[in-house]
Amino acid sequence: HMLEQCPKDIASWSNNGQSFTIKDVDAFENEVLPKYFNHSKFPSFIRQLNFYGFCKQRSDPDLQTHTKAVRFSHQFFRKGHPELLHKIKRTTANKQQEDTPPPNGQVDSLQQQVADLREQVAHLEDQMEDRIEDAIESLERAYLLRIRSLEKSLEALWAASLS
Repeated sequence: HMLEQCPKDIASWSNNGQSFTIKDVDAFENEVLPKYFNHSKFPSFIRQLNFYGFCKQRSDPDLQTHTKAVRFSHQFFRKGHPELLHKIKRTTANKQQEDTPPPNGQVDSLQQQVADLREQVAHLEDQMEDRIEDAIESLERAYLLRIRSLEKSLEALWAASLS
């Protein structure tokens, strides 16, 4: 539903309907995410996709026309097949898929480590995003103060030259 309602220049299904592409991440974050989710941060959206088993398509020739575009797929997320959606399950390190045989101790340990690392990365991404936003705001304020200072200096020079 979200992809059908979304402007095609922001996000759309792939031609074969087996994946979807987000072409304009900024517009997707600002216009689409707030309509469907409690958050509007793109990294949080990606994290949720990962939790539900979506895969980012890294080497896709179609994406070369959109340098910042990202494509995701899931075996049960198909255009025109809403009956498959109930098969998409949230995955965690402690919960195995029903059709997966029980792993041995070493695999369990590695999966827990991966889950812990993903959680740490998600936390670091959130911190980094907050710091970047703070830095941008600080630079914008400094830039505006500098412009005002230069404008006052220019006005003083004009006034001095006219008198």
